[in-house]
Amino acid sequence: MFFTHSSRESEKIPVHFHCPACGERDVNGLAWTEHQFSRLLGIVLILDERLHWVSGHCCQRKLISRVPPKKLCELDADDIDTQRILSDRVSPVKITLLLGAFLFGVVPVIGPLFLLLAWLPNGSSRTWFRLACRICLFLHLVTMNALVLLEMAAHKK
Repeated sequence: MFFTHSSRESEKIPVHFHCPACGERDVNGLAWTEHQFSRLLGIVLILDERLHWVSGHCCQRKLISRVPPKKLCELDADDIDTQRILSDRVSPVKITLLLGAFLFGVVPVIGPLFLLLAWLPNGSSRTWFRLACRICLFLHLVTMNALVLLEMAAHKK
């Protein structure tokens, strides 16, 4: 075992907030801290990261929080909303898949497969991500239609 990665979660604390993912207001949910750490050869600490998460009963999406759960439960829902403490995070894997869809947009099978894998699983409420997926789909359709038309024109000669 060259690298060891482990994580543990703190106890979950009830919170009240307005959900940025689905737009639902006055949602009851749970907040917790996830402590992740990685070690080289099980000894040397390489990564030590604490992420604060919130999950509401409305859409069950994991939202990332800028403040720890104990401070979050002291705030009311309007303060959390105006200070933009919670955000709906887009996974780095989904962003990588979307970039792959843009890069391989001219490849008939691989481009749409990247886009499908980025867009469909659990969706995303982030407007910029949905817009980027739609732009990628549009560019792929235009490119594929242009390639078909070029091929048809080449066969007519």
